[in-house]
Amino acid sequence: MPWPVECRLHHPWQPGTVTLTWEPCDCPAARAARGGHVKVRCNAERCEETWWSPLHKPERVLLGHREDHLR
Repeated sequence: MPWPVECRLHHPWQPGTVTLTWEPCDCPAARAARGGHVKVRCNAERCEETWWSPLHKPERVLLGHREDHLR
């Protein structure tokens, strides 16, 4: 899986400069991929850049709306 070569603040992402983690999630994109997201976090000082694959896209839920219309 390819990821960016640097964060948006232009810190290079090379071995030892990022932290790779996996986070379980039930958003539609994560369910379709592998049940979670691979997260790459920049380890540069004071940088909070985190890249997600697949992109986290929570489901939209309308207030007062039931998913099952037959209840």
